[in-house]
Amino acid sequence: MKKMSEEIINPEEEFKALEEIVIRVRNPEEISADISNLRDKALQLYNEMQYNKSLEYWQVITDNDSYNVEAWAVQALIYDAYLKQPERALSCYDKVTELTEEFSQENQMAWDGKARVLMALGRQDEADNATIKGYTYNRILLDGIE
Repeated sequence: MKKMSEEIINPEEEFKALEEIVIRVRNPEEISADISNLRDKALQLYNEMQYNKSLEYWQVITDNDSYNVEAWAVQALIYDAYLKQPERALSCYDKVTELTEEFSQENQMAWDGKARVLMALGRQDEADNATIKGYTYNRILLDGIE
C-alpha cells in the first residue's frame, strides 16, 4: 500500500488509499489531511491548466466530502468556463447554493454563475431569477461591508 504522503498520480489510487485509512484508522484529523493533499494536487493541476485532471481530484473530494463547498465551486467553474458543459456546471452551482448561507460570497458567486449558464442556454426566465438573487445577495454583502 502506498502512503498518502507519496505522490500518487491517479486519483482513484488515492481514493483507495484514503478508503483504507478510513477503514483502518477512522481518525478525522488524518482523513482531513488526506483530503487536503487531494486539494493541493487538484489546485496544482488547475493552475497548470490541466482542467480534466484537476476535475478528477475535485470529484474524488466531493465523493468523500459532499459538503465541500470549494470542491463543488471549482467543479462548477471548470465545467462552465473550460469544458463548456453547462448542465454539469448548473448541477455544481446548485450544490453550492444548497450548501452555503444565502448571503455568503460563495452563494452569490454560484447564483451569478447559474445566471450566466442559464442565459447561454436560452433559459431567460430562470436566468433572470438567478441574476436577481445574485444581485440581491451581492448588494446585501456590500451594504454589510460599508
